[in-house]
Amino acid sequence: QMAEKYVRSVEAQQLLAVYSDISPLRNFDVYDLDSMFDALNQKYFNNVLPKPMLAWTRRANFRTLGTYNYHWDIICISNALNDKRVPEIAVSFVLYHEMLHIKHGLHNINGKAFSHTPEFRVDELKFEGIEEALRIHQNLRKILSK
Repeated sequence: QMAEKYVRSVEAQQLLAVYSDISPLRNFDVYDLDSMFDALNQKYFNNVLPKPMLAWTRRANFRTLGTYNYHWDIICISNALNDKRVPEIAVSFVLYHEMLHIKHGLHNINGKAFSHTPEFRVDELKFEGIEEALRIHQNLRKILSK
């Protein structure tokens, strides 16, 4: 009865919604998110960021290339980037961006949640190769159609 009650709870339903978009605990196909996280953590965060769950989405999403779920501590990267035609720097930047969400957290201002603060944006610009990564993101559909 306790299990049935939990499964019907809002908390459980939210968790199931998060997991429904994740390819079953898959974090390595073409790109290894685990080792990429470690390299970025060392280079940009002095190894202080705790590692969340890392996963690819089930479907290729071209609009949202990555998300960080604060409540469940999960970084999910669009499966569109999990392709050998996509340069690694494009994947690294999306992962770095999501890692910044861990570093900067979520801020509540007048009842609204904000994550892309001015400080967040300053740190985002510290990524080496940001211009190239953004150019790849803009041309992602074209790159993958070849």
